[in-house]
Amino acid sequence: MKKSNLTKNNKFAYVFLLATTTAWANTKSPNGLPKPRPNDEATPPPNQEPSAAQPAPTPSQPPIKNQDQGKSQINIAAIRVDPAVAKQVKQCPANAVNLTSQPKPHRVSSLTFDPQEKQSIKLKFTLSPIMTTAEERVLVLLYSQCLSPQPQLETPNSDNKLALDINDVQILDTYQIAAKTDQAPNQAKSALTPVTLDIDLELDKLRQQVEAGNDTFYFQAALLNKADYDGRHYGEMVLSPLEAVEFSSKNCPDRNQLTQNVNSANPVCGQLKQTKSANNLPNNTNNAN
Repeated sequence: MKKSNLTKNNKFAYVFLLATTTAWANTKSPNGLPKPRPNDEATPPPNQEPSAAQPAPTPSQPPIKNQDQGKSQINIAAIRVDPAVAKQVKQCPANAVNLTSQPKPHRVSSLTFDPQEKQSIKLKFTLSPIMTTAEERVLVLLYSQCLSPQPQLETPNSDNKLALDINDVQILDTYQIAAKTDQAPNQAKSALTPVTLDIDLELDKLRQQVEAGNDTFYFQAALLNKADYDGRHYGEMVLSPLEAVEFSSKNCPDRNQLTQNVNSANPVCGQLKQTKSANNLPNNTNNAN
């Protein structure tokens, strides 16, 4: 993506621009989550069943609708640990969490890790199959440690609104969805594209974050036409529901601990500079160039 002179109030486009430049990718980050990676490292989900040591992914939600059918939907169907590192990071049993904070995550996953471990492990983000369209599109996995009570960007094409704080949002990975090609009726199933993004997680940096009280991480996937992505028209995004992952060292939290952790804002969020209100943000970034 080429740099351009951005207007000062175009905060979201500026964040995205930073997140997709080589200079940003080489910057050391204080959190335990990864730097952006090339598209070709994203891999389709395996055909085999998950290891017995790992819980099976949650059932996939309905695939994205054709754009002619109204507002489209995408979903993060499952977030799980790579079975190869089950000894370093373990999936905690599902606990019903009484969420009081806003916005509320669609789902809360809880993972525990050995604080003595310093290696990198992988988290697998599996998306519900995405239907191809006549246009090339880009899937973006967004992450933040902080949430915004109100969306800071208008996204009229999306039923789900941006819940992440744009002062903290980062791109973890991108994946290119090829344009639909003419095919025979019996090849219709190939129009659904399965996507799994493998995200590197540095346990040493994660330990530092958890010890500082920053134990909850938030994710949304976004889908937009490649032309809009290249032009930084991020108001055209279609967003997935908000997902939360809570990390604990040594032991899994009980229900009360998990509820308290997720409902409490990460301390790092109090250090963020406040952006302008959503009314001062453009519907898209047409003025970015």
